[in-house]
Amino acid sequence: MVRVEVRCMSSGVLKVIDEEILTVGNLQFYIEQYYGIPIKNQILIYNKEALLYNGKRLDEVVATNAEDNEFKVYTKFPPQNVSIVVLLKRQQGFYINIHSQSSVMKLKMLIDEKYGLSPHRQKLTMGNSSEPMPEWDNLDEHLIKDPEKEVPEINLEEIPIDNEQKLCIGVKKGRFVYNMVVEYSDTIYTLHGMVRRAGITYGDKFYFQWGEKRLLGTDYFTYCGIPDMSTLLLVVPDDDNNDDDPDNNDDDNWYSLVQITSSSYV
Repeated sequence: MVRVEVRCMSSGVLKVIDEEILTVGNLQFYIEQYYGIPIKNQILIYNKEALLYNGKRLDEVVATNAEDNEFKVYTKFPPQNVSIVVLLKRQQGFYINIHSQSSVMKLKMLIDEKYGLSPHRQKLTMGNSSEPMPEWDNLDEHLIKDPEKEVPEINLEEIPIDNEQKLCIGVKKGRFVYNMVVEYSDTIYTLHGMVRRAGITYGDKFYFQWGEKRLLGTDYFTYCGIPDMSTLLLVVPDDDNNDDDPDNNDDDNWYSLVQITSSSYV
């Protein structure tokens, strides 16, 4: 018999269960009986990790050296549009709006478009978990509805460039050429993000041109056949808003970093 402590995070109520519980699925059944949360609406966390496989034996889950011995149960988001904070290092982040039943891969594609980092180089985790979110899972399998936070927070860790995949690219703007390093398998959006973060340009109304070809953000360097040591032209269309000035950019709501306070940063 495994004695477990389960805390409902929406109410804060802690219950001790002394029953013959063999699997995570059995525990979820008892949680449904005690807290009234249907099994399909539960997200169960133990020792900072989500328990996604309900057939796993509970005695294999319970760790003798766990930092926290409580099982924490959260309620899934209903099918709806949600705002998510994607957390970066140095307590910065940005908001993304997405449907709760979209896939993790869909979120990665939106991050690539807005922030500029190819999906395969993103490691997304929830809360304090070290396990990456599987790309083809739905977001509602992972999004934690924490009553202490206004919106769900997802951690973004950049996976370093594979040395065997390095591609050196020159970015030409006016009289200057800026040297950048990407992966052959990176998207053009990744280069968009790199030039923004380097302060070379701002907003999202610019594009890159290779020869006579305008490159789409969703294109991949390898599919475009762009060889090493190539130079791409950075084109910023002229308009009355002077998009190249960060102080006069009408697209600040499209993408901007926000500072995350230490009290809300997990």
